[in-house]
Amino acid sequence: MKRLDLLNSRKIQACSRCGNTRFSVFAGFCGICGQPIGNKLSGIRRVYYPEVYPMDQCKRVTSCPRCNNDLRRNVYDKCSICGTHIFNFCSSFFDGNVDECSYANPGNCRFCEMCGRPTYFFEKGLLKPWQEADDFCYVAESRGEYI
Repeated sequence: MKRLDLLNSRKIQACSRCGNTRFSVFAGFCGICGQPIGNKLSGIRRVYYPEVYPMDQCKRVTSCPRCNNDLRRNVYDKCSICGTHIFNFCSSFFDGNVDECSYANPGNCRFCEMCGRPTYFFEKGLLKPWQEADDFCYVAESRGEYI
């Protein structure tokens, strides 16, 4: 490859499968592809997956992902028009099991950052699979090889 400049370049945390560079502090899984990130792999390829649904500081969407109703003054956990949940919870939150994960994920997460299960927005078809997403951009394009 003869790219010695890569050894001196700043390494960043990136998912080895999808190239995602944005992780929550306590994340154990990539929110985009569900890959375990226990060792926080450092990579060369970086892909930016923007927030599909903007959220406030409490991780509530500001407008409904299904009907675009303004939810900034909503006091409930669902949209008053269509009944869509305003948090991108882990899908196991709705199962009712004892071992449920109740983590509220960011608006672009297809998989729970805590347990790796699909999120509510992804299960309801509000987010496309990460391979089909057309809203991402490459921050620094390379062949996708990792150090």
